[in-house]
Amino acid sequence: MGTRHILVVTGASGAGKTSAVRALEARGIDGVRCFYFDSIGVPTAEAMERDLGGGEKWQADATAHWLTQLDALSSDVRVAVLDGQTRPSFVFDAADRTPTSNLHVVLLDCSPEARGERLRGARGQPELASERMTSGQRIYDARRMLADFRSSTPRTSR
Repeated sequence: MGTRHILVVTGASGAGKTSAVRALEARGIDGVRCFYFDSIGVPTAEAMERDLGGGEKWQADATAHWLTQLDALSSDVRVAVLDGQTRPSFVFDAADRTPTSNLHVVLLDCSPEARGERLRGARGQPELASERMTSGQRIYDARRMLADFRSSTPRTSR
């Protein structure tokens, strides 16, 4: 069997990551398995600070953990898809954890209106959809993610 591919689907809250990965999972494609970053549990901000020195360090550590787990899957999994709000640089920094897989990152985004509707609706997180959060967070997320892509050297093949 060929090399496994690990596809990390990332983006801001409400961008559509989970919906896209669930839709892919529902298709039941042989050799494709989907995983959800937060299924390992997200500690409180206090626990993240105490145990690892903060939220970003927890996110980097959890990303590395996930990539190790996905790389160790049985050979019948040709594509492992991970839905998670993580920085692309954390994925690329942990590339050494995936010696038998090729890594790929997909960054999803949507309009501020769609994001706000999702966050205020079924997600029940209206605090993330405020004008201040939406404009400021989108600019911050976009700059951070683009900087990650520019400064990281992705390994997509061996």
